[in-house]
Amino acid sequence: MKKPLIDIKSLLKSKGISIEDYSEIGFGKNSRSFRVFTKKQIYFFKIYSSDHKDKRDRLLTELNFLNFLKESKFNNTPLPIVWDFKERWILLSWINGERLSNPSNDECQTLVDFLINIQSNRESEFAKKIGNASEAQFSINDHINHVHERFKKVDNYFSINKENNIPKESSFYELEILFNKLFRKFGENIDKSFPFFDSKKDIYKILSPSDVGFHNILIDRKKLYFIDFEYAGWDDPCKLICDLVLQPDYPIPSKYIGTINKLISNKHFPKDSLNNLDLMLNIYQSKWVLIILNTIIFNKDTITENVFKKLSRKISKYIANSEAKIFITKKALFY
Repeated sequence: MKKPLIDIKSLLKSKGISIEDYSEIGFGKNSRSFRVFTKKQIYFFKIYSSDHKDKRDRLLTELNFLNFLKESKFNNTPLPIVWDFKERWILLSWINGERLSNPSNDECQTLVDFLINIQSNRESEFAKKIGNASEAQFSINDHINHVHERFKKVDNYFSINKENNIPKESSFYELEILFNKLFRKFGENIDKSFPFFDSKKDIYKILSPSDVGFHNILIDRKKLYFIDFEYAGWDDPCKLICDLVLQPDYPIPSKYIGTINKLISNKHFPKDSLNNLDLMLNIYQSKWVLIILNTIIFNKDTITENVFKKLSRKISKYIANSEAKIFITKKALFY
């Protein structure tokens, strides 16, 4: 993908900030990020891409959540400096730090404490300005329907591409088999759980970073800093637990899943919201597989055999690992 040119110096000058230099440090589907240098300081500059699938204003979402954290006296998140809604960018204080590749028990506890402290400030005036989290659902039926829509898109992809004379020995068909098995299991788990849940009952909301995991945490001199809140908002507490456990690349490690008990036993966390956790773990295992499949679903380029093969291996490994994590979660958590 060709990167469009961005005149950051002019954008910041329009807000009265003169900079010496800048360098790009991140380029993704949803945003681009830069390290910005003035004579005295370093800042973080982020510009948001438009997304026709997400109608939320991600700049406003992140700004509101950062202001909530600031007013709630958090000292481990970026501070908003200046922003522009029309041009969709924000300048934040710079946070030194490195990504956590192998989080410890203490670091998992710190993540859990951060989530608890967010809930303890849920009644503040700034919390009232925060909207729903990205893809927030507030009944079990809504969760099911949301993931089912994702299944339909992937099924459509396989149906269309089977007509493109893909060789029978291609790993494309291994992927399709994995997908069909997952879809059958998705339906079976819903049918099995159906007598035990109220499909239309509204769910108690909590404040959540939404895109939760160690990919959005930096460590500097043994202190953890939390970043990236463009998907944050009011969310289902059960979904938060599922993401902490099942996020494919940056979850709480299996041996530290018990740290989550401190969160779910906190007075601000509605325990009855976990009545459907067994089913939700299965629903969100499916959702994460479908998100991984986005690699090919929304790719307009020709997909090579090597991509199908790698994706098939990745999904097989994720399903096996997530099955083990679901088993451990059911044993480790008190709900």
